[in-house]
Amino acid sequence: MKTRLAASRVFIPGRADYRTSSPVWFVLEDGEFLAYSPADTARVRNLETNPSVSLNLDSNAGADVVIAEGLARVGEGPPSTEHTAYQAKYLDQIEQMGYTAEAFAAGYPVPIRIEPTRWRSH
Repeated sequence: MKTRLAASRVFIPGRADYRTSSPVWFVLEDGEFLAYSPADTARVRNLETNPSVSLNLDSNAGADVVIAEGLARVGEGPPSTEHTAYQAKYLDQIEQMGYTAEAFAAGYPVPIRIEPTRWRSH
């Protein structure tokens, strides 16, 4: 399953427990998801207040959807430039968007780890 999960959206509690959906790039590491976020955003503030999230993971253009519910920890992890698996997975896309790995890391400096607590599939 680890190699098949490609696209994902993370649902983060917002005001009054309303969940907002945000696309994220991630890698799996030691049974947890690792993603990066811009600093000082509603996403980061909401996760610090309520760490409950769900990730909708699409492994086959919508035909195989896996949902991971879990708890997020903000600020735990290396910069994306120092994460070999993250660079291997996303560097081509980062460069296609006109960024360097360093510029991307500066724009998305906040690591977010998500520990899955429940899995569902559709």
